[in-house]
Order: sequence, then C-alpha cells, then structure tokens
Amino acid sequence: MKNIAIVLATIAVVLAIVALFYAGQKEIDVTATLAQNKQENTITVTGEAETSQKPDTARVSFTITKKSPHLNEATTSVNERIDALIKALQQDHIKESDIKTLRYNVEPEYDWNDGNRRFSGYRVSQVLEIKIRDLKMVDIVLSKIAQHHVDNVSQLRFYIDDDDAIKKDLRQKAIKDAKENAKELAKDLGVELGDLISFNPGAQQVALYQGQAPEYAMADTTLRTKQAHIPTGENDFHTTVTLVYRIK
Repeated sequence: MKNIAIVLATIAVVLAIVALFYAGQKEIDVTATLAQNKQENTITVTGEAETSQKPDTARVSFTITKKSPHLNEATTSVNERIDALIKALQQDHIKESDIKTLRYNVEPEYDWNDGNRRFSGYRVSQVLEIKIRDLKMVDIVLSKIAQHHVDNVSQLRFYIDDDDAIKKDLRQKAIKDAKENAKELAKDLGVELGDLISFNPGAQQVALYQGQAPEYAMADTTLRTKQAHIPTGENDFHTTVTLVYRIK
C-alpha cells in the first residue's frame, strides 16, 4: 500500500508540472498573438524630381557583312573593311578603345531547289559600336562610316557619360519633396510625425534621346560624301523616393 501511495503521488506531481507547462505556453502564445496584432500607425509618402539635360556623348552601331563560297574570303573581306574604317576614324581622333565588337556571326547559307538543299556559301557578319565623345563629330563619323561600305547603320543614342552627379542631385530633391509632402499630410490629418522608419530609393529613370541614323545607299557615291545633320536633343531624368514615418 505504501508503494502504491508513492506511485500515485509521483503521478500527481508529474501531471501538475505538465498542466503548468501548457498553461504557461498558452499564456506565451496569447501574448505573442497580441503583440503581432498590435499595428503601428504610420504615414507613407512619395517624393519626385525630374530634369532634362543635354547629352555629351553618342554611340552608334553598324554592320559589315560578306557572303562567299569560301569562309576565308568572307572573313578577309570583313576584316579589311573594318581595318580601313578604324584607320579612317582614328584620323578624326576616334580612339581604337572607343570601337568595340558587339556581335560576330559566321553562318552557312543554303539555297533550295525542288526540295533539295544546296550549300551556297558562308555569311560573315560583324556588328561594331563606336563611342563618340565629341558630339560635333557625329555627322562626320556617320559620313565616314558610309564611305567604307557598311551594310547597315543603326542604334544612334545620345547620353551623358557621367550622370552620377545628376542622379544624386535628383535624389536629394526627391527626398526634400517627400518630407514636405509628409508634413502637409500630417497637418491635414491632424497628427504629429514621429521618427523616419523606412526609406525606399525607388527607380531612377533615364530616357535617352534616340537619334535617327541616316540610311545610306552604298551604291550612290554622292551620299558617301554628304554629311547628315543629326540633332542631339535632351535626355530626361526622373527619380522617385518613398518615406515611411511613425505617427506620435
């Protein structure tokens, strides 16, 4: 009997400990739930700034292609035209470091006759891009490109080479605009602003001026020496920021 009483007492103690544990756990869960459900009152505002600036740099790309039954002939023809053009551009103070290849393709081509495929040759294509640091040279460079039998001139773009200072200035103005909007909104709501708790820089957008590269008819020698007139326009910059404040 004495042993049974000891066992029963032990079981009672264990059950009491378990009950206390679950009761405490429930209290913790309830407290955590209340803390999660307690929402902080905040105000979210946005600020914007924009400007337009004249570009100081241009980029233009062009394509040189050659088709030949022999790959070496096609490759040699493309290389010779590119080398001649680079030398001519260097005479106009375009650095070789500002001329780079964007794409280089070698493709076999076939003709079809009565359902039969016949190899017709290799087409070698090379797309190059020129960075023009002096915009007064744009017309001259385009005309010089036309004189060297390129097959296509495209993607003429004007931009500001180093626009970090512009973007920084716009960000500061956008933040100032957001702060003024926050003060005005708080006044309208009849509340008082607290600490700034969040900042989102948002997106900085730059709309590049896309010039229209002239289309040259390479068989017409009169167009090879005529310079195109290319307006440079302006580039548009736009910045948005978001601020979140506590409400006291």
